[in-house]
Amino acid sequence: MKYAVVGHSGAGKSTLFKLIMGYEKNSSGVIRLDGEDIRNYDISELISYTDQNEHIYRAGIVDNITVFHSYPMDGIDSVGKNIWPEFFEGIFNRKEKECQRFSGGEKQAVAFLRMAAKNAEVILLDEPFSAMDAKMKSAVEHYLFTGKEFEGKTVLVITHDTREESLSQYDGIIHVGENGIYVE
Repeated sequence: MKYAVVGHSGAGKSTLFKLIMGYEKNSSGVIRLDGEDIRNYDISELISYTDQNEHIYRAGIVDNITVFHSYPMDGIDSVGKNIWPEFFEGIFNRKEKECQRFSGGEKQAVAFLRMAAKNAEVILLDEPFSAMDAKMKSAVEHYLFTGKEFEGKTVLVITHDTREESLSQYDGIIHVGENGIYVE
């Protein structure tokens, strides 16, 4: 299932993800996953979280994608080639090998590949396309909905793109606002 998470700036969308990840502590209530308190899970294995300013290491592309071989690289080049072959071949073959020198959109593409390499069951993406140009955003977003790597996964994407054509791709919409959270 894939859900868009929408709400105005400052409504708490990113905070919701940080609460799920345990980066922030909730002052009340319980966050549940399949009816079970999320604190009972090893979320480091279960959930992949990527924010719009994902950390990029002073290293090459393979080390950035695999987090220095913590995740397997198997199949990642095919993910990139299926999304947009020319672009991904370009970032893999750049003279400038240090990913910190990449553009914002290129860094987000590297972060997307890192998330795919982790192969988690639950994926939280906080504005993962915000620095990408329209062509890249369209290609990566399309792959998120059609790529075999994402079949059967639960994916939540924070987005400010509330156009009908964009939101209609999702199985549901999670609204975050002053009056709480509700699912459409």
